[in-house]
Amino acid sequence: METQNYTKKAIKNFIIITIFTLSAALVSYIYRIFLARSLTVEEYGLFFSVFSLVALIYSFRDISFYESLTKFIPEFKVNKDEKSIKESFVYVTIIGFIMSIIIFILFIIFSGFLAKNYIHDVASMPLIILVAISFILYGGELLLKQTFQGYQEMILFSTIGLFKSVFIFALTYVFLKLGLGLIGISYAYILAPVLTITIYSFIFFKKVFPNFFLIKINYNKPLLKRLFRFAIPTFLGVGFGVIITYTDIIMLTLFSGVFYVGLYNIALPTANFLAYITIGFRNVIYPLSSELWSKKHMEHLSQGIVLIYKYSFIIFIPILIILIFFSEIIIKTLFGQEYIGANNTLKILSIGIFILSVAQINYAVLAGIGKPELNTKTSFIAALLNIVLNAILIPFFNIIGAALATLICYLFMFIASFKNIKSKIQLNIPFIIWLKTIIAGAVFLIVVNLTILLFGLNELNALIAIIVALIFYILSLFVLKVVTITEIKDICKRIDVVKNGQSNNLG
Repeated sequence: METQNYTKKAIKNFIIITIFTLSAALVSYIYRIFLARSLTVEEYGLFFSVFSLVALIYSFRDISFYESLTKFIPEFKVNKDEKSIKESFVYVTIIGFIMSIIIFILFIIFSGFLAKNYIHDVASMPLIILVAISFILYGGELLLKQTFQGYQEMILFSTIGLFKSVFIFALTYVFLKLGLGLIGISYAYILAPVLTITIYSFIFFKKVFPNFFLIKINYNKPLLKRLFRFAIPTFLGVGFGVIITYTDIIMLTLFSGVFYVGLYNIALPTANFLAYITIGFRNVIYPLSSELWSKKHMEHLSQGIVLIYKYSFIIFIPILIILIFFSEIIIKTLFGQEYIGANNTLKILSIGIFILSVAQINYAVLAGIGKPELNTKTSFIAALLNIVLNAILIPFFNIIGAALATLICYLFMFIASFKNIKSKIQLNIPFIIWLKTIIAGAVFLIVVNLTILLFGLNELNALIAIIVALIFYILSLFVLKVVTITEIKDICKRIDVVKNGQSNNLG
């Protein structure tokens, strides 16, 4: 019997996901730049104040049951159980739609209250309703996305977000040119998922699951219970995690106003560049850990986690240094002088997102092995901590206070997630490798500073400094034996398609 080459699969999927995820992130980031330069700081902040509130509420729907597809489809695939796959898909579709409608009705009822007491602008009521409609449609997109991830159709999984981002950008450009303002942006957020769902639904039923309409299903109570048992703790865990993500913006809106929300929404997406890279690692290890855990391949799983720890750190360190050292020039060049007030916030959030990025790898593994309740407990405590810290710090320090609250919460999640994962899996955390990588990062920083000292600081010199520093960083990794030529060759071999079905260890 052929044994799957898990290393090859992990690396191949990581490359696919990273390329398309970073492409989507780049489009989204350019879109943010376009919005920031097309709107005033207050208008920019107003839109994302509304968006964050709606996203927070809908996120309780978005991940819980949808994510169960990513968990259970790989298991059903192993057993060639297409009937259970279809039943899961249908149940999640129905539950998601019902939850969407209930939430939308609540937004209609309370839109006037929110416009007056949250946004402090009654004219924002139509904007709240339109953004809520866009999130109903986003549920269909997420349903397909999580299903593709469960099937490990990584090209489809990773391109769906890219296409939606392109559609949003193009439609927003048209509507702003027509003078529709914030309402036009909302129209773009409604039409883009309609186009995306139409295209990817056709692909799903035609290519991924062509037997979908041929398979008869019945009411499967045990399966529905399994979905609920997985979804409810995930629902809570993700919900608490989303609270951390959006509480800053919501509480900034309440305590400081939409101007500071505008500044914060410059710093946050810039710092989130690290998080986009993590998506590649996370979305590879999640279904893979589920499959390896179900097959009891514990050694392969442990080796794979350590491998991801190692290379995530190698990638994160220079990016973190760039975001901190060049924060002011990044903001001025991309968004304009009026957003320079987000400079220190970007530095703090970059450190926080770096810490969170490693913690999210642990979260993905714990969810993949069917232990989402551990994530729930950690996220619950972190969410409460974030609310308390925001309430204390934002009134005194505005966006700096929000960033510090987030950093502290992410540090707690980082520590707790390692404690949780070590309680379930025998794991040797690569502290020595991390330390050597940080030393290589120090070399990177020294070279950057020396280059800037010699040639001065501007956009061109900053680019030259980064390129030169990256060369020294890579050389340092080899000198310190963080990576070796033999290891690189071995990884390259593992990427190749194994035609003879020969097994390779994950490490």
